[in-house]
Amino acid sequence: MRNAGLGVSAKRGRTRASRLVEMNVTNLVDVTMVILICFILVAPMLKHGVEIDLPRSTSQKVEVADKHVVKLDKDEKLYLDEVRLEPKRLQEELEKVAQTDDDPVVYLEADQSLTYGKVMEVMSAIKKAKIAKVGLVTKKEP
Repeated sequence: MRNAGLGVSAKRGRTRASRLVEMNVTNLVDVTMVILICFILVAPMLKHGVEIDLPRSTSQKVEVADKHVVKLDKDEKLYLDEVRLEPKRLQEELEKVAQTDDDPVVYLEADQSLTYGKVMEVMSAIKKAKIAKVGLVTKKEP
C-alpha cells in the first residue's frame, strides 16, 4: 500500500512539470515582434528639436514651417533645418539654398543668452550666401 501512494504522487509531480515545459510562447513572441517592428518604423519619424530660449516680443506671429530655419543654441551649436552644421559649412549650405529657391527666406532662432557678436557672425554668413530676406524669430509675449 505504501508503494502505491508514492507512485501516485510522483506521477502527479511529473505531470505538472511536463505542463510547464510545454508552455506555448508563440503568441508572446508574435506580439513582441509586432511591437518591435512598430518602434523600428516610428523611431526615424520622431523629430528631436533644439532647445532655444528665444527673446520675447509683442510682434505678430509668422509661420516658419515651410521656410529655412537657422538655429543657434546656448552652447553655440549651429543647425540648419534641424541638421547640425559646423559654422564654417553654414555659408556653403545656404548658398545651395539660394540656388534652389527663387526667393529664399531664412529665419534665425538664436538663444537670448548668446552675445551680439555671435549672432552677427551667423547673420554675416547668411548675407554672404546672398540671401537678402532674413527674419529673427522671437517668442510672443503672453
